[in-house]
Amino acid sequence: MFDKVTAFITFSHSAISSIQFKAENALMNTRVENAILVQDLRKKYGDAEVLKGVNQKIEKGEFYALMGPNGSRKTTLTSIIASVGTPTSGSI
Repeated sequence: MFDKVTAFITFSHSAISSIQFKAENALMNTRVENAILVQDLRKKYGDAEVLKGVNQKIEKGEFYALMGPNGSRKTTLTSIIASVGTPTSGSI
């Protein structure tokens, strides 16, 4: 079983907030590997910039929840991460 569970709660100026749970096992390798790395992700629809420089690192072994009210761009972000949508700029 896990020796320690850490919760990271992030609130930003946008309507999106995120919660990360990292389960650490004493027997796990201490080397950190990124499962997902989002860097300066931006998405525009015409003149409207709906994602403005999103940065997030999700390490291997972490559980991640993305929460926010309707219209806070959760689906836009997850679609781009899943390669269903395309970003205007940035990298995943």
